Amino acid sequence: MIEYIKNIINDKPSIGVVLGSGLNSLIDSLENIKRIPYNEIPSFIQTTVKGHAGEFVFGTVKGTDIPVIFANGRFHYYEGLEYKNVHILIDIFNELGCDKIITTNSSGCLIPSWSPGDIMIIDSHIDMTFRDGPDVINKKIGDEYY
Repeated sequence: MIEYIKNIINDKPSIGVVLGSGLNSLIDSLENIKRIPYNEIPSFIQTTVKGHAGEFVFGTVKGTDIPVIFANGRFHYYEGLEYKNVHILIDIFNELGCDKIITTNSSGCLIPSWSPGDIMIIDSHIDMTFRDGPDVINKKIGDEYY
């Protein structure tokens, strides 16, 4: 799978970005684009979420020589996937040699002064996967996680 992707992009991306819902317009910031639909990658899983295109998009940031790979479509635990498949995009970015990885998502906010489109930085989360059992909710916070 990794070799298949490497053979198509024929370069080492320095940044990997997982695009959340509604952010596929960021692809327009790239030039020299190479697209790799997930369904063309041998033994790769498919996204089932509406609006997730299900493709890797590789290119350079316009006007620079910075190589970037976008994952346009992610995988969710609630889709019934095994946990190893939920983080497969991060694993792939790592194996491709990305120095930086950015994950994005659509999210709600309870702070009235914030507006839709504002950027939030997540510095903690509550693990609701229940992988440690149905009665265990783990709050992850601190330097050991972030």
